[in-house]
Amino acid sequence: MTAFGFEDMFIKAAAEVMPLGFVLALFGIGGTLLFCLMALKMGQGILVPAILSKPILIRAVCEIIGRISFAFAITHTTLSSASAILQATPLVVALGAAIFFNEKVGLKRWIAISIGFGGVLLIIKPSLSDFDALSLFAIVATLGFAGRDLATRAVSSAISNIQLGVYGFLFLYPLVYF
Repeated sequence: MTAFGFEDMFIKAAAEVMPLGFVLALFGIGGTLLFCLMALKMGQGILVPAILSKPILIRAVCEIIGRISFAFAITHTTLSSASAILQATPLVVALGAAIFFNEKVGLKRWIAISIGFGGVLLIIKPSLSDFDALSLFAIVATLGFAGRDLATRAVSSAISNIQLGVYGFLFLYPLVYF
């Protein structure tokens, strides 16, 4: 979580002096290189046929939606508010798993999800007088990242987490034109 906090801080600071798309593309280049090195060190291939699967493509679209939306959120609202909203992602993932994958979510888990969502609402204190429409970008990011995490569950086991990292960052390259 500390690394994510620093990442958000650096993206917010860099976006003040260069276009956001360029910042995200640089982020993608750095992440791709890092994960490529890790994959090679572990003897894993970088380009595997399974990259062209439907779950990978859905994952990529959701990753891009999440990244762009969250980058807009942290550059146009407070970092703390955007991060607090993003904390609802695991709650959305649990709900999505129950809906799309027929996961059994018991009463205790639904209660925990509800309490967690209540905690997010306490942090962001939503009210019409304090509502910033730009906070909707953080909500869209939450949905994008939840979609990415749900799509990951459907990815072939032939693709490792390291390879998923390569592809996740690789798909950020086109954002240089955004």
